[in-house]
Amino acid sequence: MTALRIEEVLPLGPLQEGLLFHAGLDGDGSGVYVVQLLVDLAGDVRPERLRAAVQGLLRRHPNLRAAFRHRRSGQPVQIVARDVTVPWREVDAPNPVPVADEERLAPFDLSRPPLLRCCLVRMGAGRFRLVLTLHHLLVDGWSLPVLVREIIDLYAADGDAGALPPATPYRDYLAWVAVQDREASLAQWRTALAGLTEPTRLCGVDSHTRPTLPEQVTRELPVHLDAAARDLGVTVNTVLQGAWGLLLGLLTRRTDAVFGATVSGRPPELPAVDSMVGLFINTIPVRVSARPEEPVRDVLARLRDQQVRLMVHHHVPLAEIQRAAGVGELFDTLLVFENYPLDTHTLPAAPGLRVTAVDGRDATHYPLTVVALPGERLTLEFVYRPDALDRGTVERIANQFTRLLTQIATDPSRPVSDLELLSVEERVRVVVGWNATDAEVDRVPLPVVFERWAAVQPDA
Repeated sequence: MTALRIEEVLPLGPLQEGLLFHAGLDGDGSGVYVVQLLVDLAGDVRPERLRAAVQGLLRRHPNLRAAFRHRRSGQPVQIVARDVTVPWREVDAPNPVPVADEERLAPFDLSRPPLLRCCLVRMGAGRFRLVLTLHHLLVDGWSLPVLVREIIDLYAADGDAGALPPATPYRDYLAWVAVQDREASLAQWRTALAGLTEPTRLCGVDSHTRPTLPEQVTRELPVHLDAAARDLGVTVNTVLQGAWGLLLGLLTRRTDAVFGATVSGRPPELPAVDSMVGLFINTIPVRVSARPEEPVRDVLARLRDQQVRLMVHHHVPLAEIQRAAGVGELFDTLLVFENYPLDTHTLPAAPGLRVTAVDGRDATHYPLTVVALPGERLTLEFVYRPDALDRGTVERIANQFTRLLTQIATDPSRPVSDLELLSVEERVRVVVGWNATDAEVDRVPLPVVFERWAAVQPDA
């Protein structure tokens, strides 16, 4: 094992524990546990200055220098190294996509820092793409806008991390987690999941198998959920969660469904938490129960109240919540409401450099993840593992979810039993087409029919 000059040893955060377990199953790497930040740049970009800016990130945020190892007792820890150099390369390529894909698929050795690397792609005259690839153990999506802003600020400061205000270290969050009353939080989760007798599984894939890089189906919602959510006194996220839970119930034929949801995990009482860099998000179970005669608006109100009660308990690791529920892995689908800002108009200026586009991408090990992207129209991305679901099935689920959301936005007072999964064309095909069994037959005696079949199949 390579010796490290150790700065500090830290415990793992809530989601880091689960990610480290699944990353160990991933073997040589599938790209599933990788986060990529893609920044398009224009102008007189100086590569050496940009490299110094990225290196400055590691001086500002010690947790970006972490490796992950186990103590002799088996306890996993993150070891922050003192001196780490960011792997850097420069490539000439008019199309940066294959380069980013190559970076994404190259595996990380979790025991050797840094678990990030950088590639600057020259796409043509004055056009560049910075590809920053990090293991998900280090950061979440909420950290990406912070990283972009700081790269630009550090570029303007020639990589001098001291020119920026001090960053709140990730260890402060870990210290906050350590003093929370874990048993009291688990008691709340036991109450929320009481009476649950089985998990909600959309497909039969074992989550312990190595995942494949996902594919995607996209839908744009034809109605606005904002007004409907305001009228109901809930958030758009609650409407999405309620609708997804109801759809899972209809697809699995149950009145009590559970799925996973990603929460930001950033405690508001922690100073400057919005500008911190690290893995704060957590996956928590969301339970949606509904009686057939119950109005959808009542289901959403109950879900809202449940989420408010559990909000202060979002820091508990999913594995512990599932053990408290006592029915094994609770779900195999995930819903993500992605509302972190990646807006080029809010970025700082730097001499000779202009940011023209910013994008981020990651993935999960779940067979199906629904990502909601707010905008003028809500966009839904159905990210699925092709080893678990085929595209036709996901297309059908996507259509059903958008249909359900449209009905809820139009009339949230309708009972759950009145929600319709089939389109008009599908309903006609099922009710009329599949029942069109009338056929003309010859009116002849049975012996004649027997003789005809004997002539066709004499050896039968």
